[in-house]
Amino acid sequence: MADQYASLKPGNVVSTLRSLERRLAEALAQVPDKPPESFAYIVGSGGESVASLLSDAGRTLSLLDRALEQTFISEPVVHEGVVNAAARVWEGDALALAAGHELFIDTANTMADRADAASGDDWNRTATVTGGTSVTAMEIGQEAARTAITALIAIRDLVPEVAQ
Repeated sequence: MADQYASLKPGNVVSTLRSLERRLAEALAQVPDKPPESFAYIVGSGGESVASLLSDAGRTLSLLDRALEQTFISEPVVHEGVVNAAARVWEGDALALAAGHELFIDTANTMADRADAASGDDWNRTATVTGGTSVTAMEIGQEAARTAITALIAIRDLVPEVAQ
């Protein structure tokens, strides 16, 4: 199966990031008579909760946003977690629902603003990944879209299970 995110252009990344607040609200509102706080910490059959999925996605977007910011202005060395999901290890517990929600949405909006302000040439700039490979700003943006949408799909699929 082809990677649908590898073909995203800057405008697609921006629109994806800007749509996250609406899409997350829709995912959390699938069970109208249950507020998200009532089910956010219930672990589903996949071993995750809504709060942990949001927390991890927000932390990942924060990592990616910082890498994108640095790549747009210099030739940085970035953490392996920018290109390798297995290298994303967050210390401590998942953030509380409100904090995870805020981090996810605020970082997505900040990243969308940053991406929208970038010139076409900025997207070709590269960063060195620890370990010696490289990544372009465009690939970082594509990874942000992939991370966010993957988390939203997981949350959308989890809510009916845990909000019973």
